Amino acid sequence: MDTITYSAARARLADATDRFREDHEPVIITRTLHAACRQG
Repeated sequence: MDTITYSAARARLADATDRFREDHEPVIITRTLHAACRQG
């Protein structure tokens, strides 16, 4: 197992989070708009 510093782990987590947001944001927006249309 590689030993990584705390800051390196934080940077990796931030990078993964950014990629997740880029990949999933359109889906979340679409679902939110769809739910709002159904209620309204």
